[in-house]
Amino acid sequence: LTELALDTVIILTGTNDQRITGGASTFEANLRSFIARIRATLPGSDILFVMPCENERTDNPVSMVAMAKRAKKVAAELRIY
Repeated sequence: LTELALDTVIILTGTNDQRITGGASTFEANLRSFIARIRATLPGSDILFVMPCENERTDNPVSMVAMAKRAKKVAAELRIY
């Protein structure tokens, strides 16, 4: 990342993330870790977080709504807008 000297980093999660082992709490922990690594490497960059709406899949162990609530919490606490 350092060599790219990015001004903005976009984190895009998707429906595959709904199948994460450990559920929404693991998703949140991974998101926090990822953001910390970005900020340590690119302290001046903006971070944009994007995720899809709920889907029709019934076999996902974690709903997109549950993940979105965790992502919103992280974004507010870490000042990601």
